[in-house]
Amino acid sequence: MVETFVTSLVNGTVSYDKKMFANNFEYINTANNNKLNKKKFLKLLEQNKGLEFDAKTSYEILEETNDICIAKSVCQFSDFSRVDYITLAKTGEGWKITKVMTTYP
Repeated sequence: MVETFVTSLVNGTVSYDKKMFANNFEYINTANNNKLNKKKFLKLLEQNKGLEFDAKTSYEILEETNDICIAKSVCQFSDFSRVDYITLAKTGEGWKITKVMTTYP
């Protein structure tokens, strides 16, 4: 799920986006304190559909229990980095992303 999310960000693919996110999904960009719900975030991803970014990506699972997971993804661009902290929860429909916090260290 985390890999699919990261890939969709840099490759502009949106085929799984509606299934990836929980209904109570929240996105927070800490650089400008911009907050988006699921509907607004999906609209943003749709606007970027087909845009491919030149970035090296990686991710790691920081913590995982039976029903919650916290991951960190890094997108390294030529002159800056984007770090996403991704929270997932196990639901009746499988794992869903419930929150993404983006930082630019």
